[in-house]
Formats: sequence, structure tokens, C-alpha cells
Amino acid sequence: LLGMCARFAGQIEAARSYERESRELSRRTANKFALGRALGSQGLIAILEDNLPQAKNDLQEAIKIRSEVGDLSGVAMSLTSLSQAAFFRGDFLNARRHAEESLELAADINSQPPQVLALGVLSWLASLEEAYSRAWVLAQQGLSIAPDPNTYVPQLGLAMAACGLSDYAAVETHLQTLFSSGSSWHSPIGYLSCLPVLAILYASQDETERAVEVLALAFTHPSSSTQWMEKWMLLERWRAKLETDLGPERYEAAWERGTKLELETVIRDVHAS
Repeated sequence: LLGMCARFAGQIEAARSYERESRELSRRTANKFALGRALGSQGLIAILEDNLPQAKNDLQEAIKIRSEVGDLSGVAMSLTSLSQAAFFRGDFLNARRHAEESLELAADINSQPPQVLALGVLSWLASLEEAYSRAWVLAQQGLSIAPDPNTYVPQLGLAMAACGLSDYAAVETHLQTLFSSGSSWHSPIGYLSCLPVLAILYASQDETERAVEVLALAFTHPSSSTQWMEKWMLLERWRAKLETDLGPERYEAAWERGTKLELETVIRDVHAS
């Protein structure tokens, strides 16, 4: 629990330390229930730190142990985390499979948090398929189950869907919520996941060079997972339009500036606007 508190406070190093201690104590005392919880939380921390292979290992072990002790809500939660890890790896087939499995299990036992997260991931996937109305409905459905503005995953789903629906006022609203609400996703990978949406917002406002700079940061930051960005055809169309509008030289100059930006500065600018 201390690890969870540290994670929500953005203290990822402390969270990892607490979770490691919990995992070791649980193994030593053969407390499988606590071990499953520690591994599930440790897997989520690994996602936040962009250590996706470690996340997959931890979460698969968490699901196995939680199944053995009948912690079905925990199984559903770990499945949603596994679906997120698969999404960021570009493994969209398994992202969908894990999210749907989690959603079905969580609905059967009336466990709300996994349903919210699973619907959020399914919303992300719908946007990649350019089914934006469906993506919007899925994310809204998630928030209706637990109407908490701090729920990061469906909020990002709404922001992505709004891009496809050309509702840029909604894009701005949901980005502000994502950047200002307290969330364990306030980590590099969480913020970086918002940057493609932010770039589209800037492009829609004719802030072309700023849009290219943000795109460059999203694609070149060492903690960024780019597979899903490359799959998002709407983003690729905006990227091509920006290059056409600016011309090769200005586009390349803006891209080069973006690779040198600090993520914290970009987020601070959003808060200030």
C-alpha cells in the first residue's frame, strides 16, 4: 500500500523499493495473496518506466498467482495492465485480447476499476482503427462506471477520439485534465502518450512549427513507445500535412529543435496556456 501511495505521488523510485520489499516478504512468508498484489503493482511500475519486457513477466506471474488464490479482481486488474503493456509494445492483438478478457471477468464480478481501464484500452485501439465514434463511446462508458476525472486511461481515449472527430475544444479539455489531475501515469511514458494528441491540437490551431517540435519529442524521447504512434494513421496524415505546409527545410529545423526539448518544459507550457 505504501508503494501504491508513492506511485500516485509520482515517487516511482520509492514505489519500486516498497514493492520490491513487499514481494520479498511475501515470497519468504508464502503469502500468495500479497505476492500477487505486489507483482501486479510492480508490473504497472515497469510500464511507467517503459520496461515493457519486465512488465510482461511480472504481470503474467501476478495473474497466475492471483488465479490460484481466487483473487479475481486482482486478475482483472493485472490483465488490464498487461493489455496496456502490449499496446505500448505494438502488440495490438494481445492488447485487445487481454482487455476484453479483463472486461468480461470484471463485469462478472462487478469490479469497477478493471472495467474502466479495459474500456479505456479498447478506446485507444478503436482510435487506431479510426473508429472514432466507437472510441468515444467506449471511453465515455468507462468514465460512466467510475466518473473520476483522474482516470487517465479513458481520458486519453477521449482525447484521441476527439482528434478523429475534429472536436478540438474537447481535445484541449481532456488534455488539460490529463496534465492537471493526480495520477500514477504522471510519468515520462504517461506524458509522452499525450504528446501526439497535443501535436494534433497545435496543428489544428495553425501552430505548425510548435506541432512539429512536439511530434519530434514524442518520437525521439528515450522513454517513448512509438509503435502505436506509427500505427495511428490520423497522426501520420497530420505529420505529412505539416511537412507540406512548412516545406522540407523548415520542417527539419522544427523537428531538430523538438528533439532537444525538455518534456517538463512542454508540459509546463500546456499548464500555462
